Amino acid sequence: MVRGFADKAEGRLLVRSEVGSGTTFMVRLPQSAPPSDGGVV
Repeated sequence: MVRGFADKAEGRLLVRSEVGSGTTFMVRLPQSAPPSDGGVV
């Protein structure tokens, strides 16, 4: 589910796992341009 979201947004899903420390998931998404009307995203 998360991987599909990252793929559709042209981002990346990174996973790091260490025995005894656990697993870290990081979702990297591209920066978007600010709205042209100056409104809140």
